[in-house]
Amino acid sequence: MSKSQRKRKNLLDQAVRSLAASDGVTPNSELMISDYSSSPVTPSKPPSNKRGKTDKSSDDIISTLSDLINNRADGMEKLINNNAMRIEGLKKTVDFICAEEVLPEEKIKLPDVIDTVHRLGSRMHTDKLRHVILQFTSRVHRGAVWTTARNNSFLRDNKQRFAEDFCEED
Repeated sequence: MSKSQRKRKNLLDQAVRSLAASDGVTPNSELMISDYSSSPVTPSKPPSNKRGKTDKSSDDIISTLSDLINNRADGMEKLINNNAMRIEGLKKTVDFICAEEVLPEEKIKLPDVIDTVHRLGSRMHTDKLRHVILQFTSRVHRGAVWTTARNNSFLRDNKQRFAEDFCEED
């Protein structure tokens, strides 16, 4: 037993004796605190968790998580759609040379700037020109192409133009 523990025990003994004397009870050896082992100041084990019923069932938790994931995916789709641009009037035989003609100084960087390219519409209507969607890696590159393409003579001569991609919400 350490010195501080002994001191604490003696103080408690004195307090019990003084309380017993004030009540008119004579302390006996059975009631003395010194006969009991001291309990530790901090418990050795943390309190056990109560395993009661949870407020939410597993179906509620799954539906909440599903809603959160869907909202996050919708937000990401909106960000991706902000980086997309539409080319109108591009024939099938014309290759993607027009992108190099619009931004000749960025010709080397174009493979890193354009993320994906695909055509819209079904293949059944071959007499109609199908629009092409360009998806850029960043909004900065999309903005550069947009501002440069506005007054570009190559696009005007070939009756092509860039347009905003306002895709319909699901």
